[in-house]
Amino acid sequence: MFVPLDTSTLLEELTRTDPDSLVDRARDLAARRAAIDAEEAELLATVEGLRAGGSDWFRDPGAWVRVTTGIAGHSARTRLKAARALAVLPTVLAALREGRITFDHVRVIADQADSPNRDNLLEDIPEILGWAQTRSADDFRDAVAGWARDLDERREAAMTDHQRQMRRRKVTRSRTKDGLRRTTLDLDDETDAIVYGAVRDIVSDMLRAEKKADLRPETRRATPQIWADAFGELARRSRGADVITKHKARPVILAMTEMSVLRDQLKVKGFCELADGTKLTSRQIRRMACEADIIPMVLDTNGVCLDMGDAFRLATHKQRLALRALHATCAVEGCDIDFDWCEIHHLHPWEKGGLTDLDNLVPLCSYHHHLIHDCDTQPHILPNRTLRVVPIPITPAPQRRRPRDLTMGTSPPDLVPTRG
Repeated sequence: MFVPLDTSTLLEELTRTDPDSLVDRARDLAARRAAIDAEEAELLATVEGLRAGGSDWFRDPGAWVRVTTGIAGHSARTRLKAARALAVLPTVLAALREGRITFDHVRVIADQADSPNRDNLLEDIPEILGWAQTRSADDFRDAVAGWARDLDERREAAMTDHQRQMRRRKVTRSRTKDGLRRTTLDLDDETDAIVYGAVRDIVSDMLRAEKKADLRPETRRATPQIWADAFGELARRSRGADVITKHKARPVILAMTEMSVLRDQLKVKGFCELADGTKLTSRQIRRMACEADIIPMVLDTNGVCLDMGDAFRLATHKQRLALRALHATCAVEGCDIDFDWCEIHHLHPWEKGGLTDLDNLVPLCSYHHHLIHDCDTQPHILPNRTLRVVPIPITPAPQRRRPRDLTMGTSPPDLVPTRG
């Protein structure tokens, strides 16, 4: 039986798969996407204007668009940065809205708008926009990079090497895939020598302390972990400064409510939240509070401070001097970390009614301070006011596979095969 050919279906299929038609569809999609990006930039500019006018929806429009649309934080920050650049570059915004450039071109321009080249960008924007309209995003990025490099070379022509390094120093922060925080330092030679030398000395102290502690293999830290801990210890020591100077910078807790309420919140929630949103557990709060000034504040109904009491949580300067005379090093038996690098610890916890009296205070290095607070370790107080910390029993991890049978008559295979 003869079936007539459906020419309309065949024509539609050919049109849908025709290379020229596919190219037209791709370009049409790119133009519509660019128009949407331009509309989104105008929306973010509006939200930022409302924020500047007093509307306190979120910390910034980037947080607003992240929560509203569900996009990643990095994408939200990138789009907010582009929107801020487009707000002062109307010709670029018009080109994006008309589809003559893409959002990738805008990102390159936004990077330069948020750099020392901002004034030069405003002067050269007609030429740079012409590059963007006639080049792909990759070629445009290379062209702008060359333009910025020429500006840097002209600025740095009369600079010394040290001045160039000082001009390029920076700190960048990011988050790794497994949730850790990454901080990258680009330092000049002089600053790097100071920082690296200080961290290296702390690493040496930590390695010596671990060697004396005679830890089990499964409890020993790897070298990269020790270096990471050393950077944290460097920050703590900078806060510790010098006990003689009395100018030690410490964390400050402003108790704008009764301390009993603060304790109750810790019991109910299990954590406290800092101003930047960082959540700290009750153990972390207790450990930080050992070196913090807790300042009671009395506020009126309008939130105006009427009375601000003296810090009473921390050991006084005279108490620290007395402790320094009693303990030359960390109070834990066998630890030789100098007193100047130690933190003052309450033997009977302050949140449980312990007083800030000399007989309730001992100096502890950061390692043992964390060990006692984080692991709920109860040290034994010896007659000479030193502490003996009971080692924490650690169960070895089970082996994933059965070890090879190397009984008599068998031998392991050659690790490097011989040539036959």
